[in-house]
Amino acid sequence: MQNHREDSEDEAFDAGEAEEENDEEDFAGASDESDLEELAPKPKKARVSPKKPAAKKTPPPKTTSSSSSVVRKTAAPKTAAANTTKGKSPATSAKKSPKPKLMKAEDAEAAVLDYMRKTNRPYSLLNVFENMHRAIAKPSLTKLLDNLVAKEELVSKTYGKAKIYYMNQNNLPVPSEEERLAIEEQIKTVTSECTASEQELKSAEATLSGITSQISDADLDAALKQLEEEAATLETKVETLDQPGRVPVSPGRKDALKRKFTKYRTAWVARKRIAMDGVNQIADGMEKKTKAVLDLVGMETDEEAGIKQVPTI
Repeated sequence: MQNHREDSEDEAFDAGEAEEENDEEDFAGASDESDLEELAPKPKKARVSPKKPAAKKTPPPKTTSSSSSVVRKTAAPKTAAANTTKGKSPATSAKKSPKPKLMKAEDAEAAVLDYMRKTNRPYSLLNVFENMHRAIAKPSLTKLLDNLVAKEELVSKTYGKAKIYYMNQNNLPVPSEEERLAIEEQIKTVTSECTASEQELKSAEATLSGITSQISDADLDAALKQLEEEAATLETKVETLDQPGRVPVSPGRKDALKRKFTKYRTAWVARKRIAMDGVNQIADGMEKKTKAVLDLVGMETDEEAGIKQVPTI
């Protein structure tokens, strides 16, 4: 009996577990289906935009004939003003240079003849036109000069295309012997005065060049101060050398310094000779002075460096 009860209890327990497993499977299936339904994409609904009512076209306002006439009347002065401003050119707006006043015909001949007599030099038509300040027109001046030539007041000669006019020398008064001598004396006096003025000018230029080439007072003061400082330095050096307790220079060191000095002095003299020989050859080939070649090459001589003579022991 006891075994039968235990078997029945076991069967009941197994049946309960089977039911629970079925319930769990049903729940899992339902949950899976619900999850799939949630994850599935939902179909989108097409949006329908509401149609806007068509805008009614309003006819443009009709302008009256009076307003159009007013507009035309107001626009007309502007166009007229624009035309007037456009019509003005810079040449008309600018001030015109005053033209020379032309001489009268009766005055022009006398003025030209007087001018040619005073100057007594040959002139072309253009020279006379310019020297008379363009007071006579060129065509009138040409006729006037030809008329004076016909009257034998002037003489004309043609050189190629140029025509020269000058005063007729036969019409000029011949000076007397006394007047000629006086004029010659006057010429001599003026010539001597001119020579004296030239000599004064040369002497003044020489004095000016001498003054400008001299050193100024400020430069003299600076050079004097520098020399005084150098003298003071040398004096202190001599004082230190004359001290009784000073150790004399060894003969070996003295000989070494002499050999070194002789070596560098020999090289100095040799290189200077080679350089100057080359410069002289270049100067001969270029047909120039040695100084010009030195300036062209940019070489500095011993004299320019302040060395008048190569030092010796």
